[in-house]
Amino acid sequence: MTLLHYSTIEPHDGLAAIRFTAPLRVSHLRIVPNGVQPFAQAPDIIAETTPESFFADIYFNAQLLPGQAGDSKEKEKRAPNALVPSKIAYFGTHVDFAVDMGSEYATRLLIIHGNFDKLSLAIYGEVVSAALEDTSPLTTNGVFSLDARPLPPSLDVANHSDPTTLAKQLLETLTDPPPLHLILQLVFCLKPDMDDWDKPNFPYLFFDLTTPVEKLDDLAQIEPARPVDINVSEEVLKTFATAVAEAVGDKVEPAEPLAKILCNASSQNSELVQQLLERIDLEMILTSQKMNGFIVTDLMNAANNVHVAQKLKLSDAFLDLLPEIIESDDPSFDSDARAAAREILQKVQGWTYLQDALSGETVDAAGCGTFLKNVCQEDLSLGIWLSSLLSDPALLAAILPRENDAPQTPPLLWVEPQQTLTTSDLACFVRGIVAVSSVLAVLSWVDSLGLDDARQHILSIVHLWQGVDSYSQIVNNLLLMRQYTRRLEWFIVDNDPPRKSGYIGEQVLYALAQDPRSVLRPQFMDVIINLEPSLTYIPEHERMSLRKIALVAEDGLPAAVEELTYTSDRPLSLRRLRTIRVSLAIVEDELGKKEGEEALLKALWQESSQGLMDSLVGIFSAAVEDLATQLRTESNLDTPLVENLTHVGHEILSVICRLVPVFPMNAFCLRALVQSIIQTTVITSSMEKKERKLANTAKKAYDLSIQLITQLSDPTLVVEPHSRAVMVILRTLFTHIPNEEQDPVYHNLQILHLVDHVLPAITTDLTTRASDDELTTWAVEILPTILPELYAFFRGQTPEVKLRLCRTLIEIDVEGVTGVGEWIVLEEFKAVLTLLDALKTSPFDDSYISVALYSLAQAFAFIEGIVDPDRTTFQWFMNRDGQPELSGPLADCLEGMVEGHYDDEHLIRIVKILTTSFESLDGRLQFVTALARLHISSSEELTAEIVDLLRRVPKDALVESTLSSELGKFLLRLSKSTDKLSRTKAKTLFELLEWFADSVEATTVLGGLSPSFMGTNLVGLLYDLGEDRIDRLRKKLHVDEDASMESFDLTTLPADLRIPLNALTGLFGSPTVVSSEDFLAPPSTPKAGHRTPEELGVIISPPNALLRSFTSTGLTKTYTSNEFRELRLSPTARQNTSRLPSTHVDVGITVSA
Repeated sequence: MTLLHYSTIEPHDGLAAIRFTAPLRVSHLRIVPNGVQPFAQAPDIIAETTPESFFADIYFNAQLLPGQAGDSKEKEKRAPNALVPSKIAYFGTHVDFAVDMGSEYATRLLIIHGNFDKLSLAIYGEVVSAALEDTSPLTTNGVFSLDARPLPPSLDVANHSDPTTLAKQLLETLTDPPPLHLILQLVFCLKPDMDDWDKPNFPYLFFDLTTPVEKLDDLAQIEPARPVDINVSEEVLKTFATAVAEAVGDKVEPAEPLAKILCNASSQNSELVQQLLERIDLEMILTSQKMNGFIVTDLMNAANNVHVAQKLKLSDAFLDLLPEIIESDDPSFDSDARAAAREILQKVQGWTYLQDALSGETVDAAGCGTFLKNVCQEDLSLGIWLSSLLSDPALLAAILPRENDAPQTPPLLWVEPQQTLTTSDLACFVRGIVAVSSVLAVLSWVDSLGLDDARQHILSIVHLWQGVDSYSQIVNNLLLMRQYTRRLEWFIVDNDPPRKSGYIGEQVLYALAQDPRSVLRPQFMDVIINLEPSLTYIPEHERMSLRKIALVAEDGLPAAVEELTYTSDRPLSLRRLRTIRVSLAIVEDELGKKEGEEALLKALWQESSQGLMDSLVGIFSAAVEDLATQLRTESNLDTPLVENLTHVGHEILSVICRLVPVFPMNAFCLRALVQSIIQTTVITSSMEKKERKLANTAKKAYDLSIQLITQLSDPTLVVEPHSRAVMVILRTLFTHIPNEEQDPVYHNLQILHLVDHVLPAITTDLTTRASDDELTTWAVEILPTILPELYAFFRGQTPEVKLRLCRTLIEIDVEGVTGVGEWIVLEEFKAVLTLLDALKTSPFDDSYISVALYSLAQAFAFIEGIVDPDRTTFQWFMNRDGQPELSGPLADCLEGMVEGHYDDEHLIRIVKILTTSFESLDGRLQFVTALARLHISSSEELTAEIVDLLRRVPKDALVESTLSSELGKFLLRLSKSTDKLSRTKAKTLFELLEWFADSVEATTVLGGLSPSFMGTNLVGLLYDLGEDRIDRLRKKLHVDEDASMESFDLTTLPADLRIPLNALTGLFGSPTVVSSEDFLAPPSTPKAGHRTPEELGVIISPPNALLRSFTSTGLTKTYTSNEFRELRLSPTARQNTSRLPSTHVDVGITVSA
């Protein structure tokens, strides 16, 4: 950006203005603090902004630039001196304010109104006239992205040897600060009385353990406002615990006061809790009297302490009571009490998960993550857990990093709870919770004391953590506790005159509100709704957007259903996306409840909206299309929009996965869903390349897509009569066409991946293999209905993919009920024969021939895979009893390759494989295999094996003409070879000819061979065979060098395809055949019908007299002399025929011979 203007403004009655000499497009405003030198190259310029903080209203005179779209309409609506307002806040430091004027507007006037004395202001942007004169084409260097930098070691608190180091350092900046453990107790657990804050020795106001314990009720009534001195002696703790135990024994129903004492003591020194638990028979007390909601709630809080949780775990009788409380209808247990009973079980089990993981045993990531997230929901539970962890030497040692451990980032445990973690990973995550919680405790302390500078400093650290994925999950969850949502509200509301802490507080709140689940928390929801206009960081339109989603969250399920079924404008706006995300979160939370599905149906009924699934699929499709459009842009991405589009896709898929078993889906809706899923899988790679920050969310959406399409592929799921869901899915997958912007190869790979998840599992593992009944359903009811789409998709795949699909089809129909596998192999054989016939009969151009030859090579690669002994399809193919129809088409394909003079590496291997199983082949396939073996042989490969194969062919399977032709071509190739014929090969060749002579009835003439080859080269080497054998061969076989012979050269099929780039266009149409007949279309006779022409049709209206002329013959007429003029003079000829007068004149034309 360019500096356009700098000046120090002095207002008159709070009003100042700057007029520019040319139209400007402003991008930033910068207020420079008093006494600061704003420009290094101008040391004499010193800023004079006063006072230290104030609000100012900014007004821009907006002028629509000429030539912009909608220019005339905008001018009609907007006055020439229209002012666009904005509000800025200054709080004593450098402040930059971004201004989004767009490309359509400029300004020449800036008006500032506020309670300030002087304002040093720098304005950045560009001069519009200069921008308009620049007609050079716009060039981009790709998407600009900032490289992520690691956190400074001082802020990477999860890798500190002591996770509370940063919190302690922040405390050291204060005057006479209390110890951190005391602040943790006072902030999270022991809320001091208002009077205690004014006492001189606060916060060192401790509970006196030496006070005589006369009545347990009196002790239990003491509010948890006084901590226990950490330096108290062990003897005092034992004495106090003994007194409490004796008081318990004297009380008839001690459970309620005892639970209160345990709750209060759990946040204290761990030694105090252990002493109490050692002297009190907790199981006997809790199971000997009736429980109530107060007891359960206090025990739930106390269970955040590891020692209390371990004690409760050993009490089977007490744990057996909890499920009864959860299911009880007793009015003494409200919903909160039943939820507390459920949480006791979770906390007891959660401590077990955590201790096992930290001790090096199995790490249950999901169990540990749920437990830790539950702990961080409330102040009291977090405070008790922190005190228990930090005061227990064994637990503290377990989470500290080892001496040689490399630095690591906390895993995204609350984002991906199902991931695999090591003990070191979990310890790092726990250290992160301890460190961030400690810093937030210091924030609460300095805020209670009104220390704004310290508050600003800590808020800056918190906001920085919000931008780091590994820490944002922790800090955002902790900020949603009631205490911190209230404090954020106080930071923002009490911000006049503006303070930097209030500005950063708005940034923290805005970042927190980006997660829709944050808005569902009632206390945070209230904070957003209560936000007033004129904020320092959050613009007014963003405040209204946040208020909108908070109101939806407040109204609950009915509002969420209304928003999800509302028809959205396209493209989806950022505000609309946020509303959709909050609505989805509400629906998903409702579905997690016991009667959530019924509640959702009722809400749909109340809103008169029955098409929830259709609406969700429509939103998902729109989001995927908008995301693809954004990723195709050449310029910088709209990151907030892309981020929300990605999250919407992931969250909608999550909700649909839960709705599929309950809400029906019609075929149209399912087809649209599958098409969008295909698009989702394709754009995942683009997300990884352009938006690495969102790659994780895109990957989760990809995984959910696979999960959903697998779920919908259940053969029992019906979308409409006589149509199963899996049929619709496969048809959509097989016929889907990529967009012009998409890579077709990558698109096809994603389709294949989805198809693999739709088709039934064919594995040797019985736990994952589809059942026999399911395979029968697939073979009999599903696959036969989609054969055209299946084969069209099959034809476009590579040989390896074809083999995989073919093997799956064979395994599905392993009993051969419908023969789907056999059918698709036969279709491939037919395609090969069609290709061979086309190459033989049609004179295509070179490019088409290249493609055809390559296709032929690929087809034989597939055939090779079918007969490969190392594949499961080999035995299936060789089983003649089950597949008798396959031998004939295969023989036709091999014979076509022989007749077409083609050579191919796959053909060679196919022939060699078939020769190893020669006896199991039928007669014709044996003959063609032996013939192909001869066809692919050279002089070096002339062995007795060829003769042996031919001898083993049944006589009735031999075709003399074909054999004679191929033998002649083989001998011709042999005669033209430069290799010298050895005596051994000559003997083999003689045996071959001798067998051929015995196999044919008539004398055979071999054309193209010279007598010298048969005499000198062959017979001359076989002097020891005897004259009788040689003479008998000469009588049956004759050679004629002058006889015509087909070309003996072989065409080798290409291993890859290479054609000129300019030939690609023609290949997408019909093949080009070099023939003059295709240039002239045959004439066609008009169809008989009514003579009256249609509107705008062909007009046919010849004169009636002309048609009745005695010389007329059909529709032709030969005129003589003035006959044409005479005919036109008749009354009938002068009728209006709706045509222009004829300009034909034939008078005075003399035709000479």
